[in-house]
Amino acid sequence: MLQLIRDKVTGWIAAIIMGLLIIPFAFWGINYYFDNGGNVNAASVNGAAVSLQQFQQAYQNLRRQWQDNVGSSVPTEQETALKQRAIDAIVDRELLNQVNADAGLRISDEQLATVIRSLSYFQGTTGFDRDIYERTLMSAGLSPAEFETQTRQDLLADQLQNGLAATAFITKTAAGNIARILQQKRDISYAVLSSDAAKEALEISEEDVKQRYEADAEQFMEPEQVRIAYIEIALETIAAEVTQTEADLTAYYEANKNRYNLDEQRKYQELFFSVPEGASAEDKAEIRTKAVTVLARIRSGATFDALAKEQDSEHPEFEKIDMDFMTRGIMEPEVDEVLFAINAGETSDILETKTGFRILQVLEIKGGSNNTFEDVRGEVEKDYRNSQAEPRYYELADQLVTLAFEHPDSLEVAAEELKLPVRESSFFSRSQQVEELLRDPKIIAASFSEEVLEGGNNSEAIELESDRTVVLRVIDHKPESKKPLEAVREEIVTRLKYERSRDQAKAKGEEILKGLRAEQTKDAVASQYGLTWTDKNGVTRDDNSTDFAILKAVFGLGDPETGKTLVGGASLASGDYAVIIVSGVHKPELAEMDKTQLEAIEAQLNQLNAINGWTRYLKSLRKDADITIFQDNL
Repeated sequence: MLQLIRDKVTGWIAAIIMGLLIIPFAFWGINYYFDNGGNVNAASVNGAAVSLQQFQQAYQNLRRQWQDNVGSSVPTEQETALKQRAIDAIVDRELLNQVNADAGLRISDEQLATVIRSLSYFQGTTGFDRDIYERTLMSAGLSPAEFETQTRQDLLADQLQNGLAATAFITKTAAGNIARILQQKRDISYAVLSSDAAKEALEISEEDVKQRYEADAEQFMEPEQVRIAYIEIALETIAAEVTQTEADLTAYYEANKNRYNLDEQRKYQELFFSVPEGASAEDKAEIRTKAVTVLARIRSGATFDALAKEQDSEHPEFEKIDMDFMTRGIMEPEVDEVLFAINAGETSDILETKTGFRILQVLEIKGGSNNTFEDVRGEVEKDYRNSQAEPRYYELADQLVTLAFEHPDSLEVAAEELKLPVRESSFFSRSQQVEELLRDPKIIAASFSEEVLEGGNNSEAIELESDRTVVLRVIDHKPESKKPLEAVREEIVTRLKYERSRDQAKAKGEEILKGLRAEQTKDAVASQYGLTWTDKNGVTRDDNSTDFAILKAVFGLGDPETGKTLVGGASLASGDYAVIIVSGVHKPELAEMDKTQLEAIEAQLNQLNAINGWTRYLKSLRKDADITIFQDNL
């Protein structure tokens, strides 16, 4: 619409229209612009819209989880997988919402309130804290109403999933048979035919390269790319320029003390002597005697770490456990009672619990009566700086919105007025970005939007995590194109050599298998083809010393008849080929198997059965649904 006005309307009429459009910014500023930037959808599910905001929220949650787990930024190749997981998750959520609505399932307000009030990250010193609740949601970009709606939907989905899971079970007989199969061992021999010599000897012609280049053209495409210029306003940058005195910080701390007062927490380590369920009094006494001996050594100066290292790794007497800061009520009551009765650096006496004997040692205490300004000074300073910087941040963001709109064909005016730099990115595509900023789905969506890419205009204000606002424009564009042959020639030659040498090794392997099936002996085959056999007895499915492809083939060959062998082959990831002989299968009897292990396998099978049932149910919902994914918006 804006582009049409610019193209078709000129003179005083244009000035009036533009003036009217700017009125909302004068009255409501940046928040009006953020909240009413148009309803962009990520998907449609049976006619119900799934907003881009829902997708972006799900995607950002997955990115944060990935970064927290891995401890680094998300690599480009992982971004696509996370986006797919995010869109799948919100489509499944919408499908389940529709099913729950049709089925009349509901979660009462009381149930919802009980669940939310029990969540640990909303707890204060006296239980559920409304202020913590609202601040936590605000930092996640959610209103209480949005969070409560999502939680209600998740509880409904759990209700449905639990109902389906209850109908999915496996009989003890079936579980026992599967357990015997899973625990079986096999006696094998295998010889690997190397593909290296064939690979080195192969000559790939220019004609072969060109044919593959044309046949697999879609694999050699360079995706559409853009390069952008942008202005970024960050609260952190503005906060770094704020000056403060110690009096400012202490006054801020006193005014916001509840935010920094922590419940007393204790960081500790323990030595745990496990007592098996059903152990006799004599066995318990023996384990306690061991604990008494270890405690005496600790009292004499031995450390927990040193004692743990001295143990026999195959048959340890106890387990050393390191626990981070814990508040009261998390551990068992008897552990809490001892843990909060000793001082930092002190070691408890032997504590008997339902599962065994424990020796506790407190390493550090924080919170409670130990709360001081000095303990949280860094956090207070950061919060104070941010509080002082926020008015300036929103003022600059408002001005950036207005200037970028009034001068849609350039960022220079806004940069000059606000004294902010215009930064430029490298080229990036929808799926491949080098710079962290460019990986944000909001940045990608704006950069490839019709208004910005084709219209040549500045983007709307883009609000990012960590209180950052960005306005961008495209300064260079590369349409999708086929990579030059020279750029991919080496890749094609390598691929062709790999495929042809792999096929040659497989053909030779199948020739050897024919001989073995015709009763040719291992030694005769080895002599004829120059093979070296590797013999292994009692191989299990999880044998780390054997190639996975070989294991898969070994346990997929069935059971040999008495006095007979089974033969098979497997192509390895390297391009080599393995010729395999199975000479024996050993299945344990149920009576020989550990009861605890059998119960664990049965539980895993029931869980797997439930998961598979749930997955099949979701697939059936998707199959019958009318689903459209708007990939260009992602």
